[in-house]
Amino acid sequence: MSSHPIAFLLLGNNFGTPEMRKIWSAQNRLTQQINVDVALASAEGELGVISQQAALSIAKLATSITEQDLDHGLDPAHYTGSPAQKVDDVIRFAVQSRSSDFA
Repeated sequence: MSSHPIAFLLLGNNFGTPEMRKIWSAQNRLTQQINVDVALASAEGELGVISQQAALSIAKLATSITEQDLDHGLDPAHYTGSPAQKVDDVIRFAVQSRSSDFA
């Protein structure tokens, strides 16, 4: 059950539109955070901070991250601060486990 008025179905559109609920949905927020991380990896690859191959692997594999990956193999007690840190760790875990570039 939702705990925020915007997501609370019984209140309908009193506090938001379907479009706004989509923007603030968990999946869209995850997608946007992944987009930021992919852009960062691309910039780091161009500057030589990481290899171009690593940047390409991150871009390729990060787009396959789902909400289910957020719960896979990571200690929730570790994440007391920024949700972005958890997304970063999930991307790193997924890329390392799914790509031979990081073996």
